[in-house]
Amino acid sequence: MKELCWWIFITILGVFFKDWLTGIDFFLPALILCYQKKNFFCAFFLGIIWILIQEGSGDIPFGATLLWYMAVSFFYFFLKQFLATNNLIFITILSFISSCSYYVSIWIISSLQEIVVDQYLVYSYCIKQFFLFPVLWAIYFYLYHRIISKKINLF
Repeated sequence: MKELCWWIFITILGVFFKDWLTGIDFFLPALILCYQKKNFFCAFFLGIIWILIQEGSGDIPFGATLLWYMAVSFFYFFLKQFLATNNLIFITILSFISSCSYYVSIWIISSLQEIVVDQYLVYSYCIKQFFLFPVLWAIYFYLYHRIISKKINLF
């Protein structure tokens, strides 16, 4: 029950902050935390909910979030074979991959839908996402272990 309340809290927090800091995804670091806890059932359903929230909010072309989350998930499981997932280097590399795949997914989907997107705005979102992704992940990781599992083992 405590974990369910945690994920509901993260969802509400992500929706609230999405309007406050546009272009920043507050759900993807939480999805990575879900992967790290090996809670794949939860990650599957939360991923669907969070993708629908992202797609429904209308910030980016339809379909880009699904492509973006799939790319980051693929690289998470690929990099997991080579690095420890709680490692700061792992999270930094994943943050870079997240920013690059965000740009690529926006570019692919907007070109397929023939939508003109302001490239400088997308670049600024990518840079913000690159720097805030590890920070958000560290906050989620710390709070999860502080609240849910009652143990803290950072990095």
